[in-house]
Amino acid sequence: MEFASCVAVPLARMGIDALQKVWSWDANLGVLEHRAANINAKIDAFDAPKHTNPGFKFSDAAEECLDRIKAWNHKAQELLVARRNIWNPKVRYERYGAIDEAIRLYDDLLSQIESYERELELVKRSSSYAVRTSPQDKGVARTYVRRVVPETIFGGVMLDKVVKILLADNSHDMCVGVLGMGGCGKTTLASCVHNDPRIREYFQDNIVWFTVAKDACEDSLKSQVIHGLEWGDKLDMVKACSKLEDMKHFAREVCGGRKVLLILDDVWQANLARNFIDFVDQKSSSRVLVTTRKEDVLKKLQARVIRVRLLPEGESKEMFWKFAFGPRSGSGSLHKFEDRHRVEKVAERIARKCEGLPLALEVVGSAMAVYRDHGSRVWKERYRQLHLSNDDDLEKLMFKRLKFSYDELGNNDDKLQECFLYVAAFPEDARIDFEDLIKCWIASNSQLSFKEIAKELERRSMIKVVNDADDNPLYITVHDMLRKLCIRVLKGKFHSQAQHEEKCFFGHEWKPSMDERANKVSFISKNVRSLPSNLSVRDMVLLDGNNRFSVLDEDLIDRIKELKGLSLKGTKVESIPPGISKLTRLEMLDLRNTWINHIPVEIMEIESLQYLKCDSNVRNFGFDMLYKLSNLKELTIHASDTEVVDLTGISSATHLRHLEMIGSSSSSGLIILSEGFTALEHLETLFLVSRNIEFRRVSAGSGRFKELMRCEIICMSSRGARWSSLFKGSLNLQVFRITGVEEDQTHDEGFTWIEKCHGLRVFDLYNHKMKNLSCLHRLKRLEELHLICDGVACQQLAPPGSFPNLKELKLDSFPESLQLDPNFITSSAMENLKTLHLSFATARDHLPLFVTSLPSLKFLTVEGYMRNLVSTTITSFPSSLQELHLYSYEQLPDDFFAIQAKLITVQCLLLSSQQGKDRGNWQKIPASISLLPCVSSLDTDVGHASRP
Repeated sequence: MEFASCVAVPLARMGIDALQKVWSWDANLGVLEHRAANINAKIDAFDAPKHTNPGFKFSDAAEECLDRIKAWNHKAQELLVARRNIWNPKVRYERYGAIDEAIRLYDDLLSQIESYERELELVKRSSSYAVRTSPQDKGVARTYVRRVVPETIFGGVMLDKVVKILLADNSHDMCVGVLGMGGCGKTTLASCVHNDPRIREYFQDNIVWFTVAKDACEDSLKSQVIHGLEWGDKLDMVKACSKLEDMKHFAREVCGGRKVLLILDDVWQANLARNFIDFVDQKSSSRVLVTTRKEDVLKKLQARVIRVRLLPEGESKEMFWKFAFGPRSGSGSLHKFEDRHRVEKVAERIARKCEGLPLALEVVGSAMAVYRDHGSRVWKERYRQLHLSNDDDLEKLMFKRLKFSYDELGNNDDKLQECFLYVAAFPEDARIDFEDLIKCWIASNSQLSFKEIAKELERRSMIKVVNDADDNPLYITVHDMLRKLCIRVLKGKFHSQAQHEEKCFFGHEWKPSMDERANKVSFISKNVRSLPSNLSVRDMVLLDGNNRFSVLDEDLIDRIKELKGLSLKGTKVESIPPGISKLTRLEMLDLRNTWINHIPVEIMEIESLQYLKCDSNVRNFGFDMLYKLSNLKELTIHASDTEVVDLTGISSATHLRHLEMIGSSSSSGLIILSEGFTALEHLETLFLVSRNIEFRRVSAGSGRFKELMRCEIICMSSRGARWSSLFKGSLNLQVFRITGVEEDQTHDEGFTWIEKCHGLRVFDLYNHKMKNLSCLHRLKRLEELHLICDGVACQQLAPPGSFPNLKELKLDSFPESLQLDPNFITSSAMENLKTLHLSFATARDHLPLFVTSLPSLKFLTVEGYMRNLVSTTITSFPSSLQELHLYSYEQLPDDFFAIQAKLITVQCLLLSSQQGKDRGNWQKIPASISLLPCVSSLDTDVGHASRP
């Protein structure tokens, strides 16, 4: 699950003790703050050399990893900012889980990015950078990146021409413009310039990239500037600027006196470009590279114009071949079907029909890849379709070629066309969260799963998909020409318009002259206060991100009675009127991130609902009528103010794929599931959290929950079910966390079935002592393990080669008597372990010896009291260790760090006397901390203790 979703699901790492720490979450915030600072440093390090390539392509995997890191950092900063003035224990209860999840995900993401640091070292040219690239173009994160680049055009003659002009000592060519129609490769050429070693060396990596799109708003441009330059102590003043104009003099100070290459991509207005050009010193050999479709923009900027030529026939053919058939074999043939030579002839003619346009070659080639093993008859039919869609206007011709690929979607599944059109509902150049596409697609009733839809669209080069570590889609991007194709289709620019395209208003402003009755409308991020009074909508209304929209009244409901989908995500709507029951066809209702805390019982009358999500703290939800919503596929309700959540009726929703329920943390808080719970045979993700959970006559069985991939259940007590065998049929599990297992419900052999879950990455059994760990040794993909320690069991924990991918290990109640052999641990058993969390059952003399022998350990957290940090017998300490967090109930001795201090090279140290409900009485920080040679960051949460 992506991190953005995890913030809305604050339960992944809460644990049984987390429910008791509602009032003392500051320690975790301290950890998150330190880790966010470390992530920022990592991002800066990778961004700096990327001044030389806006889409840098260290490698595709590295780029995707960086995007996940930045998504994490964005959410972490939101959590840190939002911590102020939060005193409500219920809110803290929910936020605690989100913070804890952020800390856990950090270890995983950081370990991934570290694997690409070798690439960083290879491209570094200096140790300091004046500017860093804006996050507008990071591989597939923000910009549609072509998978195949014709080397002869973008890696040869034209690239050399642009580079020579930029490097020439000629002040008249201060501004250089790359001119061409959409999809011809302007951004690709600019990216090649941005990555060229000659450019990087000359400008000393002082290169910055901004995307100045046609509909770019002031806030978007300001955000690019804030993230695009190294501001130092001026950052707060820059953020306080209300206009881009006000930032100019600060930007001149940052860029002044340096040779800077400023790349402005997709410019439509010369006046906007001038605002950025004013950043650089025009007398200092700085240069500006502008890409645009409008020649008059370059005239106004007095730029030297370079026109991007279309691909010649040979290069067009080669590019088309790679998408349609894959790389050519040595013989130059395609596939071994009978008339392959005829197919080759037709393929060449289709390639010529793309008129040398790279985007058309990519998209049409990908569309024809479906037929690579078909005969020449099928190819000739497709060629005739292209031949009939000629046009003298090259841009219109481009859209007709793209329309051909759109039409081909309907040959496989007509729902694919409808699903693809929804990309136009989101802003241009937006990174679209996959979760937001799912809620749009749910009413399409496609026979394909959501993942299959995304994969098929990507295979046809219509979208680009970024996946998480479990190969689940996180978000998608789309080329702006393909988005504009959608808008043209929806506007009826092409003949034989399909029904799902009619009166669908995406991607353009609503005008009073438009038809007052629409099928689908999107006001995403349009800042509307209300829907136009003359507008009635039949199928879909998307209002995401409209923080000025606050009222959903009966009058509006009367105008949308036939609605299938309503998204109020991110609005300020406070209440849902009882008249919501009039929406009898409603299938999707998204109330996430709103101000709603009461959902009327009338919603239960909407039996057609398939998707219902509300992550506000709702009250008085009609759980007793839940049985009426038998068509549910996804349900998310946060009801921490509801003492008893009776989910007995959920058994009627036999098509349910996602269930997320957060109940009360009070002593009487209870979630009830009945014997019908096991009827949810299509369940893929299950999240339950409450003080108590009761299973009434729920029986286990090997045939249950076969499709379950993620299971997280957190409580303080449970009744009525044998957890150990309830999920033994779930062999597709990737994440399995159970908190609140009671000893009398499990047996030594209870979890032996887990060894068959070969894809399991996370295994977390809090409050259950597994006495036989041999079943874990087959889990070669395991990355995170959390267990209660038992002396006998832990001795079995790490035979050689057991956990080659383990990155995080948490051992609770670690006994003083248990001393694991250091050599036993390091015999390739946990060689990739990055994070270790130890919780001591009793006071100890020092850290267990095995800790000192973990070769890749970076983050160590210790809860409990120790008299010394390490033993006098150790001869080494993990040199890889970066952060050490100590939570102690008692005052640490003054000489706590004295023994072997010279071996401890940790850079970040966090000390806390706060644990659970107890607060220690520390009077001072141990003086021996001054003996640690490398500590550069020290943070404490120890009351009023004095510092040495």
